Amino acid sequence: MTGNSNHVLRPGETCWCLAHAKRMAVIIDGAAYFRALKQAILAARHTVLMIGWDFHTGIELERDEITEPDAPNTLGAFLSFVVKRNPSLHVHVLRWDLAF
Repeated sequence: MTGNSNHVLRPGETCWCLAHAKRMAVIIDGAAYFRALKQAILAARHTVLMIGWDFHTGIELERDEITEPDAPNTLGAFLSFVVKRNPSLHVHVLRWDLAF
């Protein structure tokens, strides 16, 4: 074991690298999560990486107030929309459906 064994995250051993974020948020509510996801993807310039088990192309991103009326509101159509709008945007989705 290299580095300080008191730390779980060790660059090159247990993770690729460490970086400091200028801001972050913890989102618990599903509606708030998908609204924030939509805004983050609309702001993305290079890469979108989605990892999880609850992604379905028919998910509505906003249920009450639609903040971007020109963009589709279901996940599948929305992802198609953003890559057509920005062809240099790379969208990666890792989805799994494991029965526990």
